[in-house]
Amino acid sequence: MSMQRLLLLLALASMTISVAAQPVPTELNQGMLSAEETAPPPAAPSFNRFGVWVAGDLLAPFQSARPTHALVGAVALGAVATLSLADSSLSRFGQDRYTGTTASALDIANDLGDSRMLVASSLLWGGTLLTSNTRLQDAAFTSLEAGVYASVLTRVVKSATGRVRPRDGSAPYDFQPFSEHRSFPSGHTTLAFALTVPWAVYYPGPVTYGLVGVAGGTAVARIATGSHWPSDVLAGALVGGATGYLLARRHLGPSDGSSDSVSGAPPLAVYPFATAEARGLTLHLQF
Repeated sequence: MSMQRLLLLLALASMTISVAAQPVPTELNQGMLSAEETAPPPAAPSFNRFGVWVAGDLLAPFQSARPTHALVGAVALGAVATLSLADSSLSRFGQDRYTGTTASALDIANDLGDSRMLVASSLLWGGTLLTSNTRLQDAAFTSLEAGVYASVLTRVVKSATGRVRPRDGSAPYDFQPFSEHRSFPSGHTTLAFALTVPWAVYYPGPVTYGLVGVAGGTAVARIATGSHWPSDVLAGALVGGATGYLLARRHLGPSDGSSDSVSGAPPLAVYPFATAEARGLTLHLQF
């Protein structure tokens, strides 16, 4: 990725975040301030929270594991395996259409998954520390942390599976574990989703959802250039997206509706209900 493209992406990200982070004005009740509004603002959180998060997030998958997580993981693996049945045809379809304006647009989207975007993300987080907006700081840090964690996990899986890339003239099921081949999963797609999904969680709206859409363009670009099989990019999107989402919900905490775990509700439960019109059971699934 050229330095010009890196700077362009960083500038676009900064403008996007500035728009998303604008405070929404609230209406006052008949021009009177409530007691809560007149109270002194709470002290800003210490930067130490970032170190606490790094340490806690490494252990969180083991401490909060639930049976439903295994179920979700099995469904995800099943989706990847099912898509792999169409890897050859979808790969050819994408490569045949990698021309002209489409190719230029995909090349830009492809840069979002470049490892140097971690540098841009670091600079962006550093910039937020100069502001007093703690939510903005947290979103930038979570995006960076998700990108690092997801990328490390992807590299381990890449080495262990050793899948051969489409552009090397291989069949979809050519695996050479612990070799120089690194097709599964797609590292570019993983990083693109890991970096963008936290912003959509912290600042949900058309702008941040559009950033996740660009990550989808990264996935398409990896197929179109023959760098990855479709099942590679689906696996990368799941790893990156899940990492970004789960870290964002963990950092936001229960006050933002991130978890029902504080209520003590079991991960899977059935509750009876009765109304004047009907009676039945409600299935409660929490993960």
